[in-house]
Amino acid sequence: QNIMQPTDDVLASRGGVAGLKVYDEIRKDPHAFALLQKRKLEVVSREWKVQPPDNPSRLEKKAAAEVEKQLKAIDFDKLTKGLLGAVLKGFAVGEVMWDNVDGVWTIQLVRVKKQRRFRMTIDGALRVLTRSNTIDGEPVPDRKFIVHRHSIDDDDDDPYGVGIGSVLYWPAWFKRQVLAHWLRGVEKHAAPTVHASYSGNFDQARQEQLETGLRKMAN
Repeated sequence: QNIMQPTDDVLASRGGVAGLKVYDEIRKDPHAFALLQKRKLEVVSREWKVQPPDNPSRLEKKAAAEVEKQLKAIDFDKLTKGLLGAVLKGFAVGEVMWDNVDGVWTIQLVRVKKQRRFRMTIDGALRVLTRSNTIDGEPVPDRKFIVHRHSIDDDDDDPYGVGIGSVLYWPAWFKRQVLAHWLRGVEKHAAPTVHASYSGNFDQARQEQLETGLRKMAN
């Protein structure tokens, strides 16, 4: 099937497309999440319109009006934000739900899907994983899926794109590790080790009573 794996070094070391979930960890970083959200909102805040080509024919004007009408009928901003997931992960996929309304094929909804459910061929064709084919996937129907790609490289060689997750992953990972160590240190110094003793010879009852008291102090 000529299935291609991402050239992204982080993904290559984590099982290819199936490893895309590691980039979800970046979204858990408040600073990274805020900047990603700001970037999406900056895009959807812009006005948009559908324009026919220069010197349009009557049919081209009608087509432009129909496309704009259909895009306004769906939650286009939500779709845009979903497809902008490609900025972090390299690509995003939307499934178009069509319906024939009075002889016109009309978009009812576009569902943005998880990237790990898809594979790409060397020539960039999309394939979807199914229960009967969980390795290479099945070819998708024509005009059924939208694929938005984003690449931080200056080429189009990788059909999966190259998202900024490949750059942010390690700094975000180290930040989480440092924070975890720092919190353990704070916990240690906020509740330092307690030492207690009792006088006299060994007494099991007194020892257990003392241990109970120490546990209460630690908690």
